[in-house]
Amino acid sequence: MPVNKAARFRFEIIDECLRSSSRKWSKAELLKYVNRRLELHFGEGTNISASQLRYDIEHMQTECSAPIEMYKDGKSFYYRYEDPQFSIKSIPIAEKI
Repeated sequence: MPVNKAARFRFEIIDECLRSSSRKWSKAELLKYVNRRLELHFGEGTNISASQLRYDIEHMQTECSAPIEMYKDGKSFYYRYEDPQFSIKSIPIAEKI
């Protein structure tokens, strides 16, 4: 995991969303929710772009082995964990010396 605390915080927000089985998370909904949480935590004007969200999801998949899948329901695409028991919080933060 990265040393960057904002990235770790974003990953934990995304993790929280993808673990929730009570809601479907489109890219737009994920971005809206992540930005709202970032503003609440770091202050107004703190947000990320859609491309940063895509990068974060890709990083979680490649570097953290997060089983994130995109699935289609009707005409829309949504994100979730393939394994509902997975959580990125169980992976320790790697420290650089």
